[in-house]
Amino acid sequence: MNGFELVASAFTGEALGSSLMLDTDSLDPVGEEREGWGYIVQGTYTFDNAYGKTKFGLNYGVNEMDETSYEKSVRDATGFGEVEEQSMVTFGIYHDINAHLKVLVEASRIEHEWFNGEDWEVYQFGVGTFFIW
Repeated sequence: MNGFELVASAFTGEALGSSLMLDTDSLDPVGEEREGWGYIVQGTYTFDNAYGKTKFGLNYGVNEMDETSYEKSVRDATGFGEVEEQSMVTFGIYHDINAHLKVLVEASRIEHEWFNGEDWEVYQFGVGTFFIW
């Protein structure tokens, strides 16, 4: 609507994995399926200017996994925990040079949290282009 776009999507399921469908943590070591859920929300605004079209976008996504009974027993005994939640927020600027060439700049904050209370955070910056034919 008038250059604004909003997208929202969510999922829930079993044995999906934390990053890729059916990756290494979709099942625990004894074969029990891990349950998970997540969502992504993205808003963008596109406007025409003297140099083509430019889009500004902001998105936020989360993927959360449940801990199985086996994983909880391992965590209680060793302190090692599986990934509980991953989240990412990204701000991007995307400019159409022409109908076939786009350039972009993105900045992201990524966070992982584990069931044992550990967490990890990283900031990522990207500049790129792609050709559409």
